[in-house]
Amino acid sequence: MSDAEQGMVDEFLEEIDTTVFAFGALLTVGVIAAFFISPSTVENGISTLNDQMLGVFNWALLLIVFLIVVFLLFLIIGPWGKIKMGDEDPEYSFLSFFAMLYSAGFAAGVVFWGPTEGLFYYSNPSPLFGGVEGGSAAAMTVAIQQTLFHWALPQLAVFTIMGVAIGYFAYNYENVPLRVSSALTPIIGADNLDGPVAKVVDILAVFATIGGVATSLGFIGSQFITGLDYQWGISMGNIGILLVVTFMTLLFTTSMVLGVDKGIRRLSNFNMILFVVLMVGTFIVGPTLFLILLGTQAVGGMITDFVSMSLFTGAGAFGAG
Repeated sequence: MSDAEQGMVDEFLEEIDTTVFAFGALLTVGVIAAFFISPSTVENGISTLNDQMLGVFNWALLLIVFLIVVFLLFLIIGPWGKIKMGDEDPEYSFLSFFAMLYSAGFAAGVVFWGPTEGLFYYSNPSPLFGGVEGGSAAAMTVAIQQTLFHWALPQLAVFTIMGVAIGYFAYNYENVPLRVSSALTPIIGADNLDGPVAKVVDILAVFATIGGVATSLGFIGSQFITGLDYQWGISMGNIGILLVVTFMTLLFTTSMVLGVDKGIRRLSNFNMILFVVLMVGTFIVGPTLFLILLGTQAVGGMITDFVSMSLFTGAGAFGAG
């Protein structure tokens, strides 16, 4: 390893909060160990907790995300949207920033859940669109509309609000780190960002992030191996999924250690180039006119039904309430 590379590794290690890293790692390893000891118990526990949380707080989740979207739109059109974070010019271009945010933020989710959601809503249209039968022509438009909705403003708004909250205090206050707990600066104070409350918030954020990334990688690995088996008859089973996930994890870790400029930026730009090539190729080779008509109608429906889709809980005649 060269001196420059060793310097980047040392700098990376110096920026790690040992307390947050240790407890976050222990919490994650503990859940993994429990899963290996009793998979069914952990699976049932997580499923029960998920059902209970969504059953009680689904309305709050929908309302909070909707209010976040409204708030961000208010910032964009209002004078506060012109507030500059920091005194220096952006280090990277808008396209590079977009590529990094897209690739590191939710590109993995789009790869799996994008097609999956479209197919699911095509077979099982949301009760919001009463009278639309699964598998019909009308269900096709509704399915794309619902999928675009999930991966458009609400999805981006959740990422953006955290970035705004952390970035505002990190770049406009002194000695405020780029951590999730920095969003609590006006509540706990900048002097307490190394205190126990901030540590707990960051540990939970690390655990939640690892869980989200691991879930996405697992689904993508499974999808990739299933595609190989379906298309070319190459059956690799769980070992293949493990190999794919391990390879992607090594790529992610390497790009992170190399830093933003030499690792994440280059990998993200390459990823976006492949994405554009695939998109253009599909648009040209596929049913071009149909894609234009379907996409236009779905976008129009998403705009028209945005509020109702944002706040639909499935209560009353369509759900258990």
